[in-house]
Amino acid sequence: MKTPSSYLYDLVHTLTKSEKRYIKVQAGSDDKDYIQLMNALLAQKTFNEEELIKNNKEAKFVKHLSSTKKYLYNFILKSLMNFGEKEPEDKVLEKIAAAKILFNKKLKEQALKELQQAEKIAKKYEFLDLLFQIISLKKNFMEIHNTKILEKLYKENVECLAKKQNLNEYWHLDHQLGLFHYHFYSIKTQEHRQIVLKIMEAPELQNIALAMTYESKLFFYKIHGRYQVILNNFEQARKLYEQTLHLSEANTYFLLRDIPGYLASVWELLMIYEYLDKIDAFEGTLQRIKAIPEQREFNLNKNTKKYAYVKALFFDFYFRSMVFYLLRQDSKTKYKRILSLIPEIEEGLKEYGNILIEIHQNVLRFYIAVAYFQNKLYAQALDWNIKMLHDFNDNNTMARLIYDSKTLNLLIHYELGNFTLLESLLPSTSKYLKSKRPLFATEKALFRFLNKSMKAENENERKDLIHKFNIELNELPLKDSERKFFTTAELLCWIENRG
Repeated sequence: MKTPSSYLYDLVHTLTKSEKRYIKVQAGSDDKDYIQLMNALLAQKTFNEEELIKNNKEAKFVKHLSSTKKYLYNFILKSLMNFGEKEPEDKVLEKIAAAKILFNKKLKEQALKELQQAEKIAKKYEFLDLLFQIISLKKNFMEIHNTKILEKLYKENVECLAKKQNLNEYWHLDHQLGLFHYHFYSIKTQEHRQIVLKIMEAPELQNIALAMTYESKLFFYKIHGRYQVILNNFEQARKLYEQTLHLSEANTYFLLRDIPGYLASVWELLMIYEYLDKIDAFEGTLQRIKAIPEQREFNLNKNTKKYAYVKALFFDFYFRSMVFYLLRQDSKTKYKRILSLIPEIEEGLKEYGNILIEIHQNVLRFYIAVAYFQNKLYAQALDWNIKMLHDFNDNNTMARLIYDSKTLNLLIHYELGNFTLLESLLPSTSKYLKSKRPLFATEKALFRFLNKSMKAENENERKDLIHKFNIELNELPLKDSERKFFTTAELLCWIENRG
């Protein structure tokens, strides 16, 4: 039996209040079958078609559920296309559609005027695919009665194709180097060196003047910046990434068009600042990034979904970066600093929870749980860690995050004195981790400690076990992958905080 798709449910639960209101206005009445279906889906916390049918037996939509679902899905998409402010790309598409209508009505002059307006916008914002479509339509619409018109159209076509090819080359080079960086980080073998040199010897990377579009220029600087990181030339990498950000921020439209790409470059720069110990530059950049959505030149209407989307992305990036940065510091006050950020994080998660991807929300939840734990606020730590574990499934959460969260769960229950629960949690957690990957040395040591500590007869015996555990942790020969693991850094801090 085919499993019912959750596509409609997922779409319905992304709608804002204003979008839902607009959709109902477009429908004309709340009595419509598909609007009743939308309300029923909104009432569900998780998608369950059997429950949907069971709880709405008398509703008309149940009789034709499959066709009503399909109609509602298309109706929502069509309504959203007409909702809110038009993007430049939407305006170009509307002009192209209008030109086709006018041409079919034999109004060629008016059709060409619409195309002329569309072309102006497409060139300004480098909509190369749309520009190519406009040029193709001009070929069909215009009467080519002399060589001048012929050569003009031919040249426009050649230039557009050249820019598209140029951008594609830079995109390809960027992703080639990005994949190498992701898998190997730096050059470790002669084969690695040959792979990287082959990429960097591409003609397009020899001179910025060869980058034919704004986006190609961004790729040029970003590729060279990443190359310097791979070579461990961090000072040179800093300069190149700063050039990348300067170029991005010089054109607000292009920045808003690819916020994830922009923030990825910011992240690379932040990591470089940390390596170079440029703390003021790190924190200053983060504060500047946090304020970007409110800047006048972005001209964002605060009542639109786009504003909420932009705010959500920058909120998410700022707090994940700041907490991650604080956790990597040696300062004993870092956890108190993280605690001071929690009210803002909580407010942001409530406001942008339907926009942010789940893994990013869970990263923030885990960081908050760690901060509460290290500040000895164990009940709050448990509450936030449970939120993370509750939302977990193997498809949408990073494996390492759930492993860390399960380890933290053991420590929280240990501090809360829930030893009876811990007796069952300890073997089940160990079994779960073993099913995913070999246990780390720190995990094995932790599980041994917890097992012995639960059987200890008094607090003095437990203190002695903690002291021995601390010595064992400090003497463990750790692999690089394990040094980044939660238990390696946080266990020692927990032991130190216990005094």
